[in-house]
Amino acid sequence: MTLTPNEILALPKVVLHDHLDGGLRPSTLIELAAEIGHELPSTDPDELARIFSDNADAGDLVRYLEAFAHTTAVMQSADNLRRIAREAVVDLAADGVIYAELRYAPEQHVAGGLTLQQVVEAVQDGIEDGVSEALEAGHAIRAAAILDAMRHLDRSLEIAQLALDNRGRCCVAFDIAGPELGFPRRTTARRSSCCARTTCPSPSTRARRTEPRPWARRLGSAPRDASATACGFTRTSTASGRTRSRME
Repeated sequence: MTLTPNEILALPKVVLHDHLDGGLRPSTLIELAAEIGHELPSTDPDELARIFSDNADAGDLVRYLEAFAHTTAVMQSADNLRRIAREAVVDLAADGVIYAELRYAPEQHVAGGLTLQQVVEAVQDGIEDGVSEALEAGHAIRAAAILDAMRHLDRSLEIAQLALDNRGRCCVAFDIAGPELGFPRRTTARRSSCCARTTCPSPSTRARRTEPRPWARRLGSAPRDASATACGFTRTSTASGRTRSRME
């Protein structure tokens, strides 16, 4: 039996890897970029979505990463982070997602003067706004955050501790992101897993994936009710006709 798009949309779904800066609504990106004077490849929402999608599927890392320079540029204030997170939750819920684990690197959003903790709190506020809005539209969704540390910025211990400090409110895991060339897996894993071993209770510390990856550590259980959400993702919505850039 072949399912129709509407039938697929109606199925409950789980998303375990979605990026805060990996798929903003094109219209939102255009609006926020204009406010700060940031130049985009296009100011037409459909064309901008197509450009990002083509770059993501080009098989070229440089082209793939171009979009992140644009998305992170508009994600340097609490208001913008909160709005983007709210819209992300609403879009995911409209796509039939009932649970999501959402990842982002707080250190990528401090250029406007926010502290790392303020970044986490702004995203969390947006998630809670989005859950409320989705519920009003008849969609229930839960979400949890995975905080990333960027290999090349050498702040992995700090970000791991940030995730631990916020695990009771919104964070369920810590992960490593960024360029792999020049950053051996063994060195990165040893540095991050050491922090996890010394600060995480062993019952709640387990690898995120079936393949052992010691730098991706679980930090606690996801919230159990639809109103108790966690922080951190954005994406575009197929339900509303927008094209997801798929920058994972």
